[in-house]
Amino acid sequence: IQDTSTLNFDAELPGLGLIDGSARKCGMLMHNVYAVSARDKKPLGLVQQQIIVRTGKVAKTATAAQRRERKKESAKWSAGLLAGKAALPTHRKVIQVCDREADIYVFIKQIKDVEQGFAIRCAQNRSTETGKLFSDIAQAEVRGTGLVKIARNGKRKARTAQLIIKSCVVQLRPSQKQNRQGPVLSVN
Repeated sequence: IQDTSTLNFDAELPGLGLIDGSARKCGMLMHNVYAVSARDKKPLGLVQQQIIVRTGKVAKTATAAQRRERKKESAKWSAGLLAGKAALPTHRKVIQVCDREADIYVFIKQIKDVEQGFAIRCAQNRSTETGKLFSDIAQAEVRGTGLVKIARNGKRKARTAQLIIKSCVVQLRPSQKQNRQGPVLSVN
């Protein structure tokens, strides 16, 4: 399981950076990789922890080449993948579980390259061989349904959400950010 937490210190202290896109909030990001046994759902431990301190925004005048060359915050996902692979060399089946921030073509390709599985919440309506991802999913066969109780969160009231489970195989095309370079990825 890979997840990033924002540590907000609400103060300007040495060693802190900008968070939440605000010039007034200072803190850092903490990206964790946890290993959990699928068999008995017990934690195996913390595999990796990355501390990320943002040093500022990339200038709007930066060229495309300069943007490609800079160190990207999204590299945390690949680093977590490699750390997990190194920490679990004898595990035959490893599944990366990530939130929508990890919906990155290059990362999905890396997971497939190391022959792992993944469950990543979709963020991008990606191009597929048959159209667009969200349309492909909408047309997929329903595999199950259920109800999920969601606790109150701030001003949002507690509620029960209906869960619809669908699955299908789609052929993801490389993203525009990749200049459509790379293989079509068959994913389920």
